[in-house]
Parts: sequence; structure tokens; C-alpha cells
Amino acid sequence: MNSNINSITLSSDDLDFDRYLLKVERLCLSINDTLYSNPRRLKIDEWVGVTVYIDEHDEVYGFSSISHRKNFGRGARILNRFYKDPKYRFENNKRSLSPATLSMLKDQVSLCKQLGYQYAFMSRDSKTIKAWHHYSKYFQFREWNVSDKYYHMIKDSWQQIIWTPLVDNAEPTMQSLTREEYNELQKT
Repeated sequence: MNSNINSITLSSDDLDFDRYLLKVERLCLSINDTLYSNPRRLKIDEWVGVTVYIDEHDEVYGFSSISHRKNFGRGARILNRFYKDPKYRFENNKRSLSPATLSMLKDQVSLCKQLGYQYAFMSRDSKTIKAWHHYSKYFQFREWNVSDKYYHMIKDSWQQIIWTPLVDNAEPTMQSLTREEYNELQKT
């Protein structure tokens, strides 16, 4: 594992955004995974920001995006499409967050606030919310809320989220289902 990780977070309005986006796309073409190797599946047109991990030669070896869709309302999805080259990953018994990932998270929340979003969220496909409860203890830099509902992401995709308000009284405005409603939907 290489722990010498530097990152940059850019909004889509930043002058360097397109330059780093090309580097992200080049990295994705080298990944043996259909999600990353197909730029259409990355939905880059929805990205309002990106954080890139860079080495001393300004080469990208990891990234995650900040995305926005109309159905997210005044919210933005952070740590979207998160990828880190295997030589920069680490394993531990506690499944904690690396300092680099925590820094990425903080930078993306800050950018969402600067861009005028009212809440930031992370989502995942999961049958339980245990993972969000586990990881939320590492997000002590601000208030995080774990919802037991399922939120509409795209087409037939409903996911659980963890979210943080960026302005007073903000909360997710996305269409949501209770666990019971979600379970009924899965039967059809």
C-alpha cells in the first residue's frame, strides 16, 4: 500500500476540471470493470464536481464524483463512483476510513455547500443500514443522518442513504419508500 496520497477537489466550473476529467477517463479505460470502463455508465454529464487522487507526476490513480440529478432536488450525491487503484488501498480489521477518504469526503461536502446544495448524501444498494451506522462514526466533522427508507436514484434503482444538511432545516426531497413499500415493490 502507498500512503502518500494527495487529492484535489474541483467543481465542473473549474478551469482544470476538463483536464482532470480526461485523466479520470484514461484511468477508467485501464480498469477491468464494466462500470468504470464504459464512460456512459459513469454518467459524467451528471458530475458537478470531482475529487482526484494524484501522484507526484500529476497522474490520477483514484477519484470520486459529486453528482446531481433532477430527482435529487436541492441535494448532491457525494463519493459517487469512488475508485482507488489497488496499490493505494488498505485493509484493516475495523473497516475504518483512510485519512485520504475522510479528506475527500470533507472536501466534497464543502464544495456542495459552496455550490448551493441544501444537503449532501451517499447511497448504496443494501438490504440493511448497518454499514451506514458503522461508517457514520468516522464522519464526526458534521451531523449525519441514517435513514431507514429507500430513495429513488434512477429508473428502477432504490438505495439507502446517509445524508447531512448543508443549510438549516434541510432534508432529502427525493421520492422515498418505507422498508415495507420497498419489499412489496421487489415482489413485482
